[in-house]
Amino acid sequence: MGYDLNFWKYKKGIYPDNQEVYEKGSNGEIIEGLEELPIDQIRQEIADEFREMEEL
Repeated sequence: MGYDLNFWKYKKGIYPDNQEVYEKGSNGEIIEGLEELPIDQIRQEIADEFREMEEL
């Protein structure tokens, strides 16, 4: 079983369509109006939180 987690944060005053942002982001497209996120930190925190889960 697998799933994708998608995170983004809009820059102040920017209100794009959420579905469009999701689709473009899922396709690896660059999207104007988004803040840069600390990806490595987010991944580490998720890994730490679910460290004890076993694969089925």
